[in-house]
Amino acid sequence: FLDLYSGKKGVAKALVSLTDTWVITFELEDGPNQDVLSEQNKSLIERLLRSGFILGLGAAIFCSSFSRAVRPSVRSASLPYGLPNLSRKMEEKVKLGNRHAQWLAHLLQVCIELKIHFWVENPDGSFLWYLDEFVELGARTASQVFRLDYCTLGTKWRKRSRFLTSTHLRGQKFWCSRDHTHLRLSGWSKVHGRSWTRVAQTYPK
Repeated sequence: FLDLYSGKKGVAKALVSLTDTWVITFELEDGPNQDVLSEQNKSLIERLLRSGFILGLGAAIFCSSFSRAVRPSVRSASLPYGLPNLSRKMEEKVKLGNRHAQWLAHLLQVCIELKIHFWVENPDGSFLWYLDEFVELGARTASQVFRLDYCTLGTKWRKRSRFLTSTHLRGQKFWCSRDHTHLRLSGWSKVHGRSWTRVAQTYPK
């Protein structure tokens, strides 16, 4: 299994513990040699997908510039590839996000061609889902996505998320029961030693 943008490796560890499957992870925070956009890794990842040995691909692509929480806004639903007149620094972040998204969309097309199951996760309102490449893959089609509020899995936050997927999860959704309050993902968690948004990046088990 290929696990791109693998974060704390929760998915990878679960797959290894539950199955006899090897999991190959790529996570930039583990070192620059893990960059999925390096030419060496791009070649390796596509060769792995085409090798006949890969059963599935997962990707929790980082959402930085795709997030609606970015202020001032750098993307919109009508201009998901980036707004005009951005600062040079933010323009570079937007372009980098676009490159990651377009490469990932290519990999999903390879998965479809080879009948390899896949999932890609981002916040439900992410501008990732508005990019042409992802619209064409079905990111805005109810039957092609899995949507959920993480509080249904026991977290203190809602964090509505969307998975574009070819797995049995597509077409399903699990919404908050609205019988409780949520922790707002802003500010710093003294317990975890990092921001609440970073804490919430880890999937509930």
